Amino acid sequence: MSNILDIGASGLLATRAALEVTGDNIANADTEGYHRRVTVTGEMMGAQSSPFHRGQDTSGVRVTDIRRAFDGLVAARMRDATAGAQAAQPYLEAAEQRLMPEGGGIGPALSGFFEAFSTVGVAPDDAGLRSVVLEAGRGLAAGVRDLALALDELAGGARNEVDLQVTRANDILSDLSRLQEDLLRGVAAGSPNPILDRRDALLEELSGIVAVHVIPSDDGSVEVSLGRLPGGPLLLRGTEAAELSMPQPDRISVTPFEPGLAVQTRRSESGALDGLSQAIGALGALRSSVDGWAQRLSSEINSLHEAGARPDGTPGEALFVARGWQADPAAANGGRIGAEVEITDAALMPAGPLSLVRDATANLWRLYEGAAEIGNGAEEITVPGLSLRPGGDAQDGDRLMLTLRQGNAADLSFMPAEVGELALAQMPAAPGSPPSGDGRIAERLADLAAPVDDNGQGGYSAQYAGILAGVGATVAAGRDRIASSEALLNSVQLAEARISGVNLDQEASNLMRHQQAYQANAQVISVAREIFDTLLRAI
Repeated sequence: MSNILDIGASGLLATRAALEVTGDNIANADTEGYHRRVTVTGEMMGAQSSPFHRGQDTSGVRVTDIRRAFDGLVAARMRDATAGAQAAQPYLEAAEQRLMPEGGGIGPALSGFFEAFSTVGVAPDDAGLRSVVLEAGRGLAAGVRDLALALDELAGGARNEVDLQVTRANDILSDLSRLQEDLLRGVAAGSPNPILDRRDALLEELSGIVAVHVIPSDDGSVEVSLGRLPGGPLLLRGTEAAELSMPQPDRISVTPFEPGLAVQTRRSESGALDGLSQAIGALGALRSSVDGWAQRLSSEINSLHEAGARPDGTPGEALFVARGWQADPAAANGGRIGAEVEITDAALMPAGPLSLVRDATANLWRLYEGAAEIGNGAEEITVPGLSLRPGGDAQDGDRLMLTLRQGNAADLSFMPAEVGELALAQMPAAPGSPPSGDGRIAERLADLAAPVDDNGQGGYSAQYAGILAGVGATVAAGRDRIASSEALLNSVQLAEARISGVNLDQEASNLMRHQQAYQANAQVISVAREIFDTLLRAI
């Protein structure tokens, strides 16, 4: 009789556990990273036979495991399905928008510049038309500078995001090592599923940052290495985690957790870091294209203008100059510092290189050329040809290295300040003779808007349009890659949802089924009690 009661009681306990698991599934239906739980039951061994008792095949049911609905192959496919194009696309689209006329691109300023020369060529002595040329030149130079600086800001933003993503990846590796420590120490003994869910969610997030390969171990932990294929540098083993860094845009370095081992460097393969490295590379190439375009424009325009004559008969000088100072902080600095450097007179400024050093005791900045101090100041330093305004949270001894750079579009300036400095006429054949008063140089400058026959000069509007078209093609290719990767990711997510996701309709059906089973097992106990009471009354 007690055996019937035991069987009924075991059924009650098993179905109660199933009801609890079903309720847990329903409660966590919208919990990100949650894997559906499945109650696994098994028969309990019956009593052995004896001279006084016939053996029983079974003595009820017991819960053998509460298992996660998890497929390692699908999880690996999910990690591999992450692409890096999504991280690169915002920066490339922003660059494309910046090159467009409505985004502040230099196309309209370029057209206005050449149109100003075309107009003044008809009346080269008209001071008003010459003033239009000056304004158009200044506007074009300012537009090129703004465009170059905007591209630099985009590249800087991508590099900052790289730092954030690397920091997040290292935080994830630290969290994974702690989770595996809990798992291996048996902190979650009997119920490791929440830890496993959290670990798999972190692995999926990590794969969205950098390509990883995951190998499960016999003790329940995982071994994580860099790259999609096995054999890469180890990132995680047991409770030990490596540290990531990205010293170059397309290189990921791993500092091993084993002491004495050398840092290993690999190319980025996928994930946000790979996408950002692609964005940095594309922005760098675009920046170089803009620099090259501005250098050709300046060289050809300057060459023509220098061959012309001013109203006073003197030869023209360069219209455009791209010259500026590059400020690089020393690696040993304790704070973040920078400086605005303005060229006030290129003929008088020092040749450099220069060093700007913070003297916290005197509350001064000191400017050196070599070992000689050439100027100092608290907020601004003025020396012949230069004005410097340091800034930041510098500490004593922090240093900025200043080097003169040439040909950078971010430094482009339009040099003439007065209408009389424009050399628009043909230089007279006889030295010292007054110019003819024609506008042939202005006309030749205007002709550079379109390609000049036979010599390969000009065509700057078309060249700029070609730069824009190249960026547009890169953006379009990125959209195609994103669409392809999203389609793959969606298919893998559907497969994972079928295996691990919570179907509320199915769980509601399971709830009713387990409830009926619970009631039936309770009825078994009730019947056994009635039989037992009947036997007692018969004695």
